Amino acid sequence: MRPVRTLVRTLFAGLLVADALGCGDGTSSSPPTGMISGTVTFAKLFAAPPSAQHAAPAGVTRAVPPLAPKTRRAQGALLALVRPFGRASGPRFTPSELLVRFRPSAVGAPPVGSLGLASRGVAAMVGSAMRSRLAAYVAQGRVATTGVSPAVLTARLRVADPGRIDEVAALLRADPAVASVARNGIVWASGRPRAPAPAATTSGNDPFSPVQAWHYGMIDAPRAWDVTKGSASDTVAVVDDGIRFDHPDITANLTSDGYDFVSTGSPYPLCAGGTVSNTGDPDGYDADPTDSISYDYNFTANCIIGPSALGNHGLHVAGTIGAVGNNGVGGTGVNWTVRIRPVRVLDVIELGHVLRRRARDPVRGGPAG
Repeated sequence: MRPVRTLVRTLFAGLLVADALGCGDGTSSSPPTGMISGTVTFAKLFAAPPSAQHAAPAGVTRAVPPLAPKTRRAQGALLALVRPFGRASGPRFTPSELLVRFRPSAVGAPPVGSLGLASRGVAAMVGSAMRSRLAAYVAQGRVATTGVSPAVLTARLRVADPGRIDEVAALLRADPAVASVARNGIVWASGRPRAPAPAATTSGNDPFSPVQAWHYGMIDAPRAWDVTKGSASDTVAVVDDGIRFDHPDITANLTSDGYDFVSTGSPYPLCAGGTVSNTGDPDGYDADPTDSISYDYNFTANCIIGPSALGNHGLHVAGTIGAVGNNGVGGTGVNWTVRIRPVRVLDVIELGHVLRRRARDPVRGGPAG
């Protein structure tokens, strides 16, 4: 049972990280809240597709030397492992798309895998340079740029006339700024028949469960709940803007050993006049991580408006992880039973507004909690 719980938590964490980091050319509104470093190696992914001149003529079978018995046995064992993830029937490529990888020097980029590409400013500059290099092809009506990824110096293009995709690919390969051009391949699940997955039998009677059905279905939570609904022996710390101990859908899963790390500082000015403590308590470090109140920030007038109807972000996150399931109240968490330890590190400014502002203007990002 524990491996299933671990799988559910891993899938959920993956969704959160994907949402937090964002993807694209640095122009997305998603805030840069993380970093992935490493080296990306290009091999067959960006190789040119095989041309017709290398294919065997019609009616001709090319001789292939037989494999040694030991090699055949090894090949059979390998195929047995990878066949479930092989290609089924269907097209090999997206009909009208090409992937174009640029040379770093041509777009003013550091080498692929460099930490320099983790900078939002560098990513935005490189993304703009990549689009500029493609502008002439776009202006000719040959292609449309549907996305660029500075992290791998690759752009995705939609060819206006799919019947001329090879011609356009050859034209792009002749560009000295281009390192490689490839078709946008499609990976298929195995075409072998599989036993149908058993239908999920576990669901809750929580009134907001239908609203959650889409994203919980994406991680296959209902079938996981057939096996386990969590455990009180697992503890998850939610490091956010605090919690509400009076919410009936989360109280039973909260621990009493959380903490408030928000220190007292300069008060915030209220747009309606007066000021309010940045802590909302008002006190400093203590053992009470309650989110007492949240405010929206008016970045034009540099004052706060509130209380915020969008506050209690920590409560939202805690509920996604572990709201009590099947109790007839609210919604349900990924874990129906789990220990949630609330840790308050953000002050009274509603988290989402600060992050959205910082995404638009990293220099004048507003106050920090």
